[in-house]
Amino acid sequence: MADYTNEKGQTVIATASDPANPTEGQIWYNSTSATAKVRVYVTPAWASGGDLNVGRRGAKGNGTRTAALHVGGFNPGFFANGKTESYDGTAFTAENDQVNPSGPLGGSFSQAPQGTAVSFGAQPGPNSTQTQLWDGTSWSLGNTMQVGLQKSWGMGTRDAGLAAGGFSYDGVNPGTGNYSQEYDGTSWANGNNMGTHINSHTGGGSQTAAWCAGYVTNVFEYDGTCWSNAPGVGPNQQLMGGAGPQTDGLVFGGQPATTTTSFYDGTSFTTGPTMSLARSNGGAASGTGQGSALAVGNGPNVVTTEELDGGFQTQSITSS
Repeated sequence: MADYTNEKGQTVIATASDPANPTEGQIWYNSTSATAKVRVYVTPAWASGGDLNVGRRGAKGNGTRTAALHVGGFNPGFFANGKTESYDGTAFTAENDQVNPSGPLGGSFSQAPQGTAVSFGAQPGPNSTQTQLWDGTSWSLGNTMQVGLQKSWGMGTRDAGLAAGGFSYDGVNPGTGNYSQEYDGTSWANGNNMGTHINSHTGGGSQTAAWCAGYVTNVFEYDGTCWSNAPGVGPNQQLMGGAGPQTDGLVFGGQPATTTTSFYDGTSFTTGPTMSLARSNGGAASGTGQGSALAVGNGPNVVTTEELDGGFQTQSITSS
């Protein structure tokens, strides 16, 4: 019998569970599922997702590509909308409406899980300080913000959220804000201000490692205490969708509506895959990074969505 023990190569390990941090190309045998597996990189690409029940513009999203929440926006005629829809990776389900419609100008914490969403600002009134909390079934009012804003962007989660930028409106002229406000699941507190006034921007990350891009070419990062200008140059567009952590973020769409996607690695932006439909007005992004995101919304009140899938993945090895 031939002896292959001295041949070059790597040993395929047998393990009861998948490795916590497998490297690209690593192969193992999962004894629990009786399956051989491999870690591979799949080039990210957009594909059609499930349709919304109610098409609208300017809504906000949170959660992941397979467990997302789509909130607010406005209907034709620019009427504020408080509709809520959940997404399971296949289809949208109509949920209970918000207490007060947040419309297209409110914010939400993009990384919050589907069942613990937070909506803030916008309606009712031009500078609303309202906070609304989602428990997986219905909305309720929470403690108010320190400063009422429109077109602010939210990062983080319900228990550690961040609202950055936006503007307050005096009834005549919008005053752009460089505010940042932190939320602990109960109350809001003022954080250190941003170095530049921005609104209609996007971003991602957590309360202690956030990023913002858009409105200007600057990219801003937050470390939980202070804002700084990141070294990269961001897309000079407004009303983009955005998601993902500080080192694995993405932006897509913008004003005017476009099919472009850009990836952010914490240092610079690179070109990503194109969407099939040019999207604008915030994009209602949900997702965990460059390999998993959901784009919902467009300038016209369309119901179509797109899912971004790819990146490092664990796949089962088959004989085919």
